[in-house]
Amino acid sequence: MDMSELLREVRLICPSISLMVEFIYGHETRLYLGDGYIMSATIVQHDDQLKMFLFAFVLHPLTHQIKDSCKLFLHV
Repeated sequence: MDMSELLREVRLICPSISLMVEFIYGHETRLYLGDGYIMSATIVQHDDQLKMFLFAFVLHPLTHQIKDSCKLFLHV
């Protein structure tokens, strides 16, 4: 998941916290893996509970697309 997508969805769904989220996550940081590193803007870290919560904002439009395009008896 791209962090820019997460920030965009937060601005749309919950603008009241968007400035705080952009301040905390709006820039890349290095995550070191052995001798190399990856940039944090390309992933959601599993130990970051706020990012895991915000990940649901990115899934929200997808769940609505599934609901609107599938005629299922029960939506889970």
